[in-house]
Amino acid sequence: MVQLLSTLHDANGKVNVDHFYDDVVELSEFEKEQIKALGFDEKKLKKSLGLTDLTGGENNNFPYPERISSRPTLEINGLWGGFQGEGTKTVIPNEAHAKITCRLVHNQNPKKIQQLIKKHLEEQAPKGCTVKVSLQDTGNPFLTPIDSPMIQKAAEAYEIVYGKSPVYKREGGSIPIVSDFNQSLHAPVVLMGFGLPDENLHAPNEHFNLENFDKGILTICSFLELLKK
Repeated sequence: MVQLLSTLHDANGKVNVDHFYDDVVELSEFEKEQIKALGFDEKKLKKSLGLTDLTGGENNNFPYPERISSRPTLEINGLWGGFQGEGTKTVIPNEAHAKITCRLVHNQNPKKIQQLIKKHLEEQAPKGCTVKVSLQDTGNPFLTPIDSPMIQKAAEAYEIVYGKSPVYKREGGSIPIVSDFNQSLHAPVVLMGFGLPDENLHAPNEHFNLENFDKGILTICSFLELLKK
């Protein structure tokens, strides 16, 4: 299993599955400049996480903020097999298991990606081994263009309340229903966030800044007022 999973990435962290990146839409120069304007501090992040380096995601080709927001990922988030208890045992297990997930980006088709990974794993099966791939839930990636009138009004609402023009950056996450809303209602979807990077989202000691709680309400109210115009 370890040998099989090692074929999924190359030495630089790029996903090593044929055609995995075919449908990825590259960032525009404007978007790249916007992300660069954030002034991301890699040293600070590494220190906070206790890491010596930030790995994964086509390391040598894209800055870290782009890797976590606009590039797709493939991660191994579960691996088990054989003897698990205390002590030692020399019995060689006859099966092993792994769980794999992907965070996809705009224009990628999750069903297509599933089949590409399944094909890769079956073709890379070590000699004498049988591979069984079980496909599970999927969610479509989604992107509201930054030139959408709705996004522009949201940006204006932020500026009214915070007194500064927002910087556009994409956000890697998994909210599949957003795409469903877009496809079912045929309407643009605007996601307005107010959390800060150090608020430990989905982690121990998760919290929310009270100032942004209040300003978030004012910003949303401003956005709704702007929609009337």
